[in-house]
Amino acid sequence: MSHLSFLRAIKRSDNRSFLKTSVKWIVLNLTIAIIYHMSAKLSVDFATLPNKISAVWLPSGLTTAWLAWFGIGRTVPGIFLGVMVGLVMDLPSLSGLSLLFLGVMITLGDSLQPIVIISAIRRIGPLSSLFNHVHSVTIFILMTLVGPALSATLGVTALAIVQTSTREQYGISWITWCLASTLANLLFTPLLLLWRQRSPLNVKSNWIERGILIGLILGLSGLMFGLNSPVEYMFLPLLIWSAFRSGSFFTTSLIALISMIAIPMTAKGIGPFTTRSVNESLLLLQSFIAICSVTNILLIAAIHERKVAELALERTMASLEQQVEIRTSELQESKSILDSFFASAPLGLGIINDDLQYVQVNHRLADFDGRSIVDHLGQTIQQVSPDWAASLIPMYEQVLLTGQPILNQEETRTTLDQPELPRTWLMSYFPIVTHDLISKVGFIVMEISDRKRLEQQLKRQARQDPLTSLSNRLHFKEVSESEWRRCQRSGQPFSIILMDIDYFKRYNDTYGHLAGDACLVQVASLLKTVGARSGDLVVRFGGEEFLVMLPGTDAIGAQHVADVIRQRLKDAQIPHSGSEVGADVTLSMGVVICVPDGTLQMDEVIQKADEALYESKRLGRDRMTIVTIES
Repeated sequence: MSHLSFLRAIKRSDNRSFLKTSVKWIVLNLTIAIIYHMSAKLSVDFATLPNKISAVWLPSGLTTAWLAWFGIGRTVPGIFLGVMVGLVMDLPSLSGLSLLFLGVMITLGDSLQPIVIISAIRRIGPLSSLFNHVHSVTIFILMTLVGPALSATLGVTALAIVQTSTREQYGISWITWCLASTLANLLFTPLLLLWRQRSPLNVKSNWIERGILIGLILGLSGLMFGLNSPVEYMFLPLLIWSAFRSGSFFTTSLIALISMIAIPMTAKGIGPFTTRSVNESLLLLQSFIAICSVTNILLIAAIHERKVAELALERTMASLEQQVEIRTSELQESKSILDSFFASAPLGLGIINDDLQYVQVNHRLADFDGRSIVDHLGQTIQQVSPDWAASLIPMYEQVLLTGQPILNQEETRTTLDQPELPRTWLMSYFPIVTHDLISKVGFIVMEISDRKRLEQQLKRQARQDPLTSLSNRLHFKEVSESEWRRCQRSGQPFSIILMDIDYFKRYNDTYGHLAGDACLVQVASLLKTVGARSGDLVVRFGGEEFLVMLPGTDAIGAQHVADVIRQRLKDAQIPHSGSEVGADVTLSMGVVICVPDGTLQMDEVIQKADEALYESKRLGRDRMTIVTIES
């Protein structure tokens, strides 16, 4: 397939996907519009009191569930379409602009109401667990008052603006709208949301028991509305029983069944909620349904929390004995492992109590102390190791006091069997807690004598030229910085002599590289004899370059040392037939003298010495050039 054909195929696939998504979106919103319009018409025509006052505004309960399921973008267009269809049919006399304004405001209110409810709930947890916790149910109940209040404010205000409602009717219209929407959210929103999670926790009832509950509900409804008996609150015990036995969805369905009977009967003037006042009848009916719904969802949440706690407790109790057995086994295994570890560890291990008495030691530690394990137990540190007590006791006491471990403390001592050879041990101390109290201190002893000797050897090798055994540049850098600062503080002079063997390449070409190495060793040995003072340092600076550092030495002293070097090299008479300045090996030197201050750096002094060295070479070699750096 060509690149162009591939792109066309992708485009066709995208178009098909877009078309499929668009069709689904249209179908969903048309369905929402139809259901919205039918539920609104049902609320007005079927579930109303006299004068077309709706006790429950069904669309409010539906919009909350829709927004929770599908989101705003896939729901609001359908709500708007359903609102507009109802307005066109119910208010044909309004102008198109007024209808559009009214539709937008009602849609905004119907959408804002569930958005407020859903947003508040999602701040404390997912919607799927809304009715599982008393806290989230309480938030839901409070938001079913706030959301409808916003919806009623927008809707009634819009009706007043387009003059379909008078100012005198604003208050009663707002209350009616708000109560009807609140009741719908309390009644139908839980039913719809629970419908998607119809797996109640530990439902104990069977279908026969549920059938009996439905029969009792219908029987009480017959008594209440057929014989006008005041038995309305007999429903509550049945609903509570259902909540415990049949779960949340079935109980919510029973409340919906009661409401579907109570609302139309009251609308026809039948039953205990009917009074001479329409508003009073509305409030009695809505109060009854609200009490049933609120009691139900709060009880369901409390039952769920209790059952979750019971299940957790049952699991804990069921596994407690097993956990005790496992723990006992683990403790026995830990003791066995600890004893085995103590016995076979290649380190010295021990434990002392708060009286600084040994309670456990291994053979390795006993060997360190030159005593048996038995001789340690119950004895104090002072009794077992009097020579070490002065340094060890403060460590143990600090750990017992602070509860903080002390790690990797080095102890270097000589022993009776090898008094000429210092030995080093690495010791760590850590607290042992019993019943929240630090009662013991454990310690680990490891001999690191060989490692320390190796470290010192490596340290020397890292700072020493392997051929001449002189200091190398790394060592020079470390020592020179310290001496430079010392001279800077005291105001003393600081001198260096940088030197180079003349025509050394010809020496190697003439006598061979082994002879060249021997020549370097001879020159190094000669230089070692001149740096006798404390702080003086002789360095192999490069291949055939050497440096003598002379802290605290002025120009006269530096020149004297340079003259001594040249004279001793002349006396050594190391043959060099390839040299152009004589028959023996000679040196060219650059001597720099300065007094360190805050503006002068060591690198600048070396640079000046290098320049002076090359000046000596330029002038014919086998000579020195002296430079004094003035501050």
